[in-house]
Amino acid sequence: MKRLLLAVVAVGIFVPAAQAAIPSLSYRCTPGGTNDCSGWYRVPVEVTWVYNTGDAEPTSGDCATWTKKTFGTDTKGTQLTCQVRDPANHADTASTGTTIRVDRTAPSVTGPGLGRPPDNGDWFNHPVRCRYRRCTTRCPKSHPFR
Repeated sequence: MKRLLLAVVAVGIFVPAAQAAIPSLSYRCTPGGTNDCSGWYRVPVEVTWVYNTGDAEPTSGDCATWTKKTFGTDTKGTQLTCQVRDPANHADTASTGTTIRVDRTAPSVTGPGLGRPPDNGDWFNHPVRCRYRRCTTRCPKSHPFR
């Protein structure tokens, strides 16, 4: 008879804790692109904050109150910011920001201001010098060519 020898071997498996990762955060502008809202726009601009809700939660800035927003009126350079953190490890944060510049007000040209009155009725028989002035906002009543 053979004896059966059972041996129990304890095996320890070391599994390192997952390394904490800084949450990913970006934004998208339409028109524009990912992380690019540069320049001036004459059309409405839609801004979307992009982050993984599984590993990031907004803590401050504009993304704390909205994820997607359309800017349809003149902004004159509106600053936008966002900060997110890892909900499991609040020390891991990411932040970004951009500036939105929308100018939908068309410039206006007033005038023309003529250098002299017409020669005969509404007709000019000789060269006429024209003056004009460009206004990017409403021209004041004191505008010289109003």
